[in-house]
Amino acid sequence: MTEPNNHTLTDNQNEQTLKFLRDEIASLKSRLTKKEDRIATLDVMLNTVMESQNAKVRAYEDLRKNWRM
Repeated sequence: MTEPNNHTLTDNQNEQTLKFLRDEIASLKSRLTKKEDRIATLDVMLNTVMESQNAKVRAYEDLRKNWRM
């Protein structure tokens, strides 16, 4: 005679597990979206700083070139 499988989940346990997994996936997606938004914001900030720095370097080089004339 075969012994019963005590590891079989009930329908209620299956539903709870599925709900937990769906909630966890939704939470992870939300956190990922927030991180992607933060990365995009930081990327814009970096580009702004780099453009400003490049403009300052060009202005300095123009000033230096004009001073030599």
